[in-house]
Amino acid sequence: MRHDPCTAIRNPTRVWTSKSAAHATATLLAAGTYLMGLIGCRATIPPPPVSKAPYPGPTLSVFATSKADAHVPGLGGLATYRIQMDAPSPGYTLELDRVDDGFNERTVYITCHRPYQDFPHDPTPVTQILATSATTDLGLIVFARLADALEVPDADAKYHLAARVPKSTSTNSPTN
Repeated sequence: MRHDPCTAIRNPTRVWTSKSAAHATATLLAAGTYLMGLIGCRATIPPPPVSKAPYPGPTLSVFATSKADAHVPGLGGLATYRIQMDAPSPGYTLELDRVDDGFNERTVYITCHRPYQDFPHDPTPVTQILATSATTDLGLIVFARLADALEVPDADAKYHLAARVPKSTSTNSPTN
């Protein structure tokens, strides 16, 4: 069997044509890309936009659960952070948008939804607590944004710094 030397690669057991060699190369590149993705060598989603203006919504504070209260599977029994919102009236809701890992800290992005304007609300202070998967072995930065009820904020809606807990702090009481 004769092959053109320009389009064939000779191997003692098999003759590779340029078409089969290209297919094998593409397969190896795809497998390598997949394996690099498995070990964390892939592009990450950039963090949302952040504003330097202060957070305009209800007061947010951060506290840590005790290890006895840590029931989240997959966290190895570590204590986690909770975010507490002291709203001026009922109807406010908190939504956890994203948790990012960083060097010595985790960043949490949340959306605080205002109450429905169609219903009357008594001015009774209400406390809500939002559980996060961020463990207390690292610090925590909380960015929040304010939205109307049922509003889905745009991807470019800016977050504001609402609370920060350094790595060295480990308290069970709320902190700002």
